[in-house]
Amino acid sequence: MIYVLMTVIFWGLTPVLDKIASANADVSVIVFIRSITVAIASTIIVALGGKWSMIPQVSGKVLACMICSGFLAGCAGVFTFMRAMQEVGDAGKVAVLTSTYPLVALILTVAILKEPVTVQKVLGTILITSGVVLLNR
Repeated sequence: MIYVLMTVIFWGLTPVLDKIASANADVSVIVFIRSITVAIASTIIVALGGKWSMIPQVSGKVLACMICSGFLAGCAGVFTFMRAMQEVGDAGKVAVLTSTYPLVALILTVAILKEPVTVQKVLGTILITSGVVLLNR
């Protein structure tokens, strides 16, 4: 559970930093700087973990998925998130609205991965949607 807590803290801090950055720089430049930072940090993590030998073992399927995921989340998603920060102006509102991505993920995991729809998932979806509606009134 420590990693869940750390993730929540990291992702909670990020919109604050993103808002500050997006108010003071071009979005393309911001995405580039963030991407370079991720590349450097990832390189250090792989190097310190002694995982270099595992890279050639990655399958084509994994490689294709990670390239697409990296583009969608790390580039396109960050770019549109930063543009939303600039255009909407309210970092809290942007963070909450974009945090509804689990709803899209739920629909896609059911449709593509054939994961089951459970009562918990339906109730969670209702709660997420209700929370977004409440926060945007």
